[in-house]
Amino acid sequence: PKPRVWRPVALFLALAVAAATAIPFLTPEGQDQFSALGFGAPPLMILALATVLGTGAVWSLSTRGFVSQPRAPGGIGRAIRLAATLTLCAVAADIAARTHTGPITAWPDAWLVILALAVANMALLQLFPLALAYRMTHRATAAILLAALFETGLRTWASADLDPTPRTIAAAQVFIVGIVQFGLFRRHGLGALVAFGLAFTLFWRILWGVVRVPLLLGGF
Repeated sequence: PKPRVWRPVALFLALAVAAATAIPFLTPEGQDQFSALGFGAPPLMILALATVLGTGAVWSLSTRGFVSQPRAPGGIGRAIRLAATLTLCAVAADIAARTHTGPITAWPDAWLVILALAVANMALLQLFPLALAYRMTHRATAAILLAALFETGLRTWASADLDPTPRTIAAAQVFIVGIVQFGLFRRHGLGALVAFGLAFTLFWRILWGVVRVPLLLGGF
C-alpha cells in the first residue's frame, strides 16, 4: 500500500488506544452505558471488536478509492464549523420539542465516556457499515446513503421507548449527521470525520446537555 494509507489507520489505532486507556477509569454508570452498545458485553471486549472492524474498514476505504485524491484542504476547520452549525439546529429542535434529557453521564466521567463511545460507535455503526456498503456498491454516494440509513435504523430501533415526535427528530438528526460525517470523510479524510464526531458530541451531548436542565428549570 502507498504510505498515505497508513495515516488514517494509525489515527484510528491511536484513538482506540486512548479509548482503552479511558475505560478502566469509567464509573459503573459509564461502564453500563458503554456496555449497552454491545448488549451487555464488557467494555474492553466491545472496544477490541471495534478496533478490529474499524481498522479493517479504514484500510478498505483508504485502499479502494473511497477517499478523494487529492484530499481537499481545510477539513478539520470545516468539520468543526459544520458540527457547530448542526448543533444549533439540534438545539432549536430540542427547545421546540423537548427531546433532549441531559448529558450522557455526570462530569467528569462524561469526558471519558465521550472518547470511549466515540471510537466504538465510529467503528461499529459507521466505518464498518460504510466499508461494507462501498464494497458492495462501488459507489460512494450509494454507500454513504446506505451506511447513514443503517445507523439511523439501528438507533431508531434502540429508542423504541421514546414518543413518536422525539423519536422522529432523533432519527432525522442521526441521518443528517451521518451524511455529513461520511461526506467529510470522502472529501477530506478520516481526520475530518473524527473532528466532526468529537466536536458534535461535545457540543450537543455534553455542553448542551449540561446547560439545558438549568434553562428548563428556569422556565426557558
